[in-house]
Amino acid sequence: MLAACYPRLVRALIVGDSPPLSGHVLSAHARIFQNAFGRAHEPSSSSASHEESATPWPERPAGDVPPLGARARLGKKVEVSRLRAKHLEHLDPEVLATVFDQGRMNQGYNAHVLLPAIRCPVLLLQADPEAGGLTPHEEIAPALALLPRGKHVFLKGVSHAWLHDQPEQGRKAIADFLTAV
Repeated sequence: MLAACYPRLVRALIVGDSPPLSGHVLSAHARIFQNAFGRAHEPSSSSASHEESATPWPERPAGDVPPLGARARLGKKVEVSRLRAKHLEHLDPEVLATVFDQGRMNQGYNAHVLLPAIRCPVLLLQADPEAGGLTPHEEIAPALALLPRGKHVFLKGVSHAWLHDQPEQGRKAIADFLTAV
């Protein structure tokens, strides 16, 4: 919203696999996040160690979305759970609370008003929905039509955790974008 409301303050904007039109994650992804990370905003978890918080990932129902990138990359549930616990230890629990409360997270977000107001170049990095990316294909073309200076890069085979899964692919897209700016 900063780039739309204060365009002189922002020279370029990079949106990393965040749905530009709906502004929220799909319900299946939200369910996975809540199952996987829900303990992070429980009062008892703030004092838990990595080992105590490293509960295994919940099993996914048949036909649910693919595993998140770290799980697919590491393979072992215990290792991913430890990684998750390590990262959550440094996260403000309110961050996840807003993700779980879609209304609060998207308060004031109207893509049809905000996106056309963004005057700087915008890079939409889209992770692959088939690999666990959050941005649906059908949001890209309408978003680009609303953005005066929008560019899109699709990260094939890469999940929402693109920076961990295949950092070079994302870094190259960002470097190319910033070089052109």
